[in-house]
Amino acid sequence: MKFNPYSFSKIDTHESCPRKFKYNYIDKLPREDTDKTALYKGTCIHSMLESYPNKSENKLVSKYQYIFDNFMKSKYFSLLKLPRKVEESISLSNLLETSTSSKTSKSSKLFKGYIDYYTVIESSKNSESSETSETKMLIVDWKTGKYKLPEYQDYTQLIYYSMYMFLKYKKVKRIKIMYVYVEHNKDNSMIIKRENLQNIIKSFLAKINKVENSKFEKNKTRLCDWCPYQEYCSSDD
Repeated sequence: MKFNPYSFSKIDTHESCPRKFKYNYIDKLPREDTDKTALYKGTCIHSMLESYPNKSENKLVSKYQYIFDNFMKSKYFSLLKLPRKVEESISLSNLLETSTSSKTSKSSKLFKGYIDYYTVIESSKNSESSETSETKMLIVDWKTGKYKLPEYQDYTQLIYYSMYMFLKYKKVKRIKIMYVYVEHNKDNSMIIKRENLQNIIKSFLAKINKVENSKFEKNKTRLCDWCPYQEYCSSDD
């Protein structure tokens, strides 16, 4: 493959505009400077969520502590009290084999990502062994921006992460994926069933194939006004 490893953002960039993909991932053109306040804020809040019950060492904690304090009063705070794994680096090989990102060579790595949070929400003991049979799972992506109404929520990123989990944990039958908007104490969620797995894989591979065979044409939309590659695009016809 020419452009692996893929990530959700990489695939999504091509879906929104193939030319933008070219500028970003192939030409690696410098982007116009943008306000990074939202990035720093999101990084800090993620750090507080991941560090709990310990204190985050992020330098901006004092500035955004009020957001975390408000979150602690919400029903979602209970998620931090469950046995969980946070900020896990994941990787799929070209053969759809699962591993941590560090254990897969770049040439054979098809997909990579970072899962903010996941936990088993139901389990039962296998009667023939001491092994725990995991049947349900919850995957969470923490959002620190503006809340999206359910009809505008794009679930693709967490659908890809559920694909990874189904491939890794054969006994998981259902996964609830959830975008939690930390500042608003709201979420958008849906259930993914194991029987959906093959269709997810098919769609996932089709999008990658589309990128591999792309001609990187422009996709002109009203979002072009906010694209960091405007100056290149306007002179590249």
